[in-house]
Amino acid sequence: MRLRTLVPATLSAAALLVLPACGGSSDDTGSAATSSSSSSAAATTGSSAAADDSEFCQQAQAALDANNQAVTDAQSDPSQLSSILTQATDQLEAVTPPEAIAGDWQTLVDAGRQLADATAGVDLTTPEGQQQVAGTLQQIGATVEPASANVQSYLSENCGIATTPTATS
Repeated sequence: MRLRTLVPATLSAAALLVLPACGGSSDDTGSAATSSSSSSAAATTGSSAAADDSEFCQQAQAALDANNQAVTDAQSDPSQLSSILTQATDQLEAVTPPEAIAGDWQTLVDAGRQLADATAGVDLTTPEGQQQVAGTLQQIGATVEPASANVQSYLSENCGIATTPTATS
């Protein structure tokens, strides 16, 4: 019975703390580049920054979409949780974040690795396995909360990606 609550909690924590789930669209990412400017230098700088943000936003959206699928996959087969978390973290790590959130992004990647390692070889059907993962989740949560909040804020403000907790059944 505890397995029914731990697996969704693990997945939810992974989604919330390590790989923020998305609930929006990044279609508006280029809007800053299309606004008029009085100076061509300012327009060039704005376009370049918007292009960089646009590329990041597209990469982030793809990684977040993959994360959502990973959460679904892990719910249907909890024995694969570690490898699913590893794959999701690999995709997150492949994204090149802007300098403003690079440190926070790396914190999330590191936490994803830690969670994947913590679930490797753990039998989530046993109380011991559940307790082990629950302890790791508690440690990770305290470490990544500020980084997750910063990344979520950046995604919302600069990419138009609304981050929301992933619902688990």
